[in-house]
Amino acid sequence: AGREELKDYYDAWYRPDNMMLVAVGDFDVSLAAELVEAAFADLQARAPARPPVSFGTVGHKGLKTFHHYEKEAGSTTVTIEVLTKTGPIHDSAAFQKRKLLEDVADRVVQNRLDADIGQPDVPGTDASIGSGRFLNQINYAMLSMDGEPEEWEHVLAFLDQTLRKALEYGFTENELQRVKKELLAELDVAVSKKETRESKKLARMLIRTLNADRVFLSPEQERELLADFIQGLTLEEVHTVFKDVWAPDHRLVMVTGNADLSAAAEGAETAIATVFNQSLRTAVKPPQERKLTAFPYLSPPAKAGQVKQRIVMEDLGIVQVVYENGFRLNLKKTDFKDDEVVASLAFGKGRSEEPLDHPGLTELSMAVVNESGLGRLDKNELEAALAGRHTDVVFNIDASRFMLRGRTISSELTLLFELLYAHLLDPGFREDAFLLSQQRFEQHYRELAHTTDGALTLSGWRFLAGGDSRFGLPPFETFAQLTLNQVQSWVVGAL
Repeated sequence: AGREELKDYYDAWYRPDNMMLVAVGDFDVSLAAELVEAAFADLQARAPARPPVSFGTVGHKGLKTFHHYEKEAGSTTVTIEVLTKTGPIHDSAAFQKRKLLEDVADRVVQNRLDADIGQPDVPGTDASIGSGRFLNQINYAMLSMDGEPEEWEHVLAFLDQTLRKALEYGFTENELQRVKKELLAELDVAVSKKETRESKKLARMLIRTLNADRVFLSPEQERELLADFIQGLTLEEVHTVFKDVWAPDHRLVMVTGNADLSAAAEGAETAIATVFNQSLRTAVKPPQERKLTAFPYLSPPAKAGQVKQRIVMEDLGIVQVVYENGFRLNLKKTDFKDDEVVASLAFGKGRSEEPLDHPGLTELSMAVVNESGLGRLDKNELEAALAGRHTDVVFNIDASRFMLRGRTISSELTLLFELLYAHLLDPGFREDAFLLSQQRFEQHYRELAHTTDGALTLSGWRFLAGGDSRFGLPPFETFAQLTLNQVQSWVVGAL
């Protein structure tokens, strides 16, 4: 495209009647209106308006397969998808409720995928499901998983059978109740935090809503519209919508990344179709109702901590409490985020004490602990037990300390401390979490090997630190020698 083509395109489409101006922040609305009027009132289109460009047609039928080999990719991605074209849809309460039903079904399946990842008989390292509308013209639904190149057939069969299980048998009551709790809690928290939303995020939300020809709702309006609807959702309604989303009589199956299928005698696309059709002949079983575990499960300490010293730093607004056992609590009240409490529990000396003969132990330890959940509850069981709550804790290691970072809302402060307490007394170090983390790191190493940022991580930072093994990542051959026992010994020692 030359200058004339670009200018012609710009003049035709970058015009006042296509413009949107959104302002969010602490300003005088009347003054802002005057400034906008002064700056934009004289703006004129440079060319006549043109009719909207036609999207053409989307008419997929049957099974279509696609393969792309990218040797520098870190993993292989397998996707099953449907695409259909519809006309623009105007916003309405019915449309919003339909969208929510689709989201509920996707969340249930996503929870299943998250629970399956890392299990011994399940391939892949990450999986996701999604559906929606693209540019208010294209309906889509997709199910995708990343894995090792030699596992692509197993991954494709797993995705197909996961999808068919949901289509044939629907969902269980516990699965639906978990998602309903999460959605209702999200509506409540959005209302409690509305006055301190970040201006940039709010501006982007407004632009996305207007650009999609949708009505922008306040958190209260959204809760009023959807809360009762969510409460009354039934398994049949969610299953019916999920089947409708995946009803198109075609499947688009893609295998992309570092799986080289060029050696397949019948060709890559035919090989993919063969594996998919073979999977279709495998019968699927109804889902099993998973038992929900309650949290917290640890009894609180019988003896209360004894305060040794209390220091008030008025100039900083900080209160410091020192306990007899050496524990120190720093408190600071802030008002820049409504209904939010952030806590950091620091201990040990972190990366600075990473054993020199175990380079990479810091990164692996963070991944394993966060993927393991707790001793009595794995990650998925813990998330299910906390459904409808807005409290979470993440394990982190920085240069000089280990940390448990917690975030909650004001009404769940007790839950935050119960969660921190459980991480201290009953941390999880699971074999399946360790194996999954190692596999993900292997894929990450492949990606790093082909980027400039990766060169810094693999050798640059260590070089700039005089060869100190605590900077960057060691060669994968060295990293792969790390064990779960080494992770557990180092972290438990600090705990």
